[in-house]
Amino acid sequence: MSARPWQGANGTGYLGLDIDTQLAALNATGRVLVVAPTADEKLRLSARNLPTVVVILADSLNVVDILKADTVVIEQPALARMEEV
Repeated sequence: MSARPWQGANGTGYLGLDIDTQLAALNATGRVLVVAPTADEKLRLSARNLPTVVVILADSLNVVDILKADTVVIEQPALARMEEV
């Protein structure tokens, strides 16, 4: 498993609508767990058609999801949220 903070294509730290392209650029393969800082409808809609991608909120992150993932992608703002929890 690999884990990497993602600063996004535009440096904002957020994955955008082209999530499949951005995950490919990260060489994210297998079951990919994306950790988002807050609920993001656009991210959810972008990822819902990708069967190997699961999006979870930083404050809902749990050991089971991490162990099931081959790759964990953490949006940069989610790191701060994870430290709060």
